[in-house]
Amino acid sequence: RAADSFSLSSDASIAGVIFWGREVTGGSFEVTIYNNNAAPDPDQPGTALKSEPISVSSMIVSDSGLVDEFPSAIYKYQADFVTPINLSDSTPYWFGVTYQGGVWRWYKSVESGTHALRREDTGFWGAEFPGDMAFQLSDTRVTPEPGSIAVLSLAAVGLAFGAWRRRKKQKSVTD
Repeated sequence: RAADSFSLSSDASIAGVIFWGREVTGGSFEVTIYNNNAAPDPDQPGTALKSEPISVSSMIVSDSGLVDEFPSAIYKYQADFVTPINLSDSTPYWFGVTYQGGVWRWYKSVESGTHALRREDTGFWGAEFPGDMAFQLSDTRVTPEPGSIAVLSLAAVGLAFGAWRRRKKQKSVTD
């Protein structure tokens, strides 16, 4: 498990998440937001405020166009929380991602900053490691709702039908 610290500049209701890592073809991720209050060390995650499993099949997964040093493609994962979580400004939090389907690599956004790793055999968070992990939290949904997709599809059909009628009408006028 890995987690990275963050704080918000204003109160927000977090509804979606985006993170970058190696490609996976199935399984699920566990996405967790921790507070920092109960941590024995202020530089490590405390109590989990929200932990949600998200299946890869329910996410928007796309090739970011970036490659790592191996060179393997880096993928962008986008998902929504079932229920948003309200977070306060200027409060230290931690964001963590764990892949439930085996080995997976979460990428760093920059080499500066630090993140923590949790040892599964002991359950304790390890010392700070170099680099900030690549993630974004969103106060809006990051995947379109099915109703929105249906409305957009209906609009596209309407536009195509209108174009077909105009062409048909123009053809009959010229004949």
